[in-house]
Amino acid sequence: MGGITCDNTVEARRIAIFGLPQNFFGMRLKVARFDAADEATMTTAGTIQTYLDDEANYGIVPFKDKQLPSSSWTVPYVTNHRYRLHWEAGLDFDSMKIEVSDRWQPTD
Repeated sequence: MGGITCDNTVEARRIAIFGLPQNFFGMRLKVARFDAADEATMTTAGTIQTYLDDEANYGIVPFKDKQLPSSSWTVPYVTNHRYRLHWEAGLDFDSMKIEVSDRWQPTD
C-alpha cells in the first residue's frame, strides 16, 4: 500500500469534492504532488509533461458513492503542498463544490 509517514509538525485537512454532474460518478480522481519548486525545476529541464504523463506519479482517490448529496471524492491532503488533480476522463463541468475541514494536527 502507498502512504506517507509524518512527524507531528505536519498539518493535514480533509477535502471533499462534490457537486459535479452525475457523469463524473464512479470516476476515479487522480492526484499528483506538484509543488512550485518541483514545477520550476521540471520546466527548466523540459520534463514537466513527462512528469504529468507518468501514471506512477499519481495516487488514486476512488469515488464514494453515497446517497446524494454526499457522493464525493474525499481524502486528507497535507497542507503547504500543491497538487494536480484530474479525473480519468477529460470531462467538462460547470460547477463543483469543495469542502475543507478544520486543520488537523497529529499529537505526539
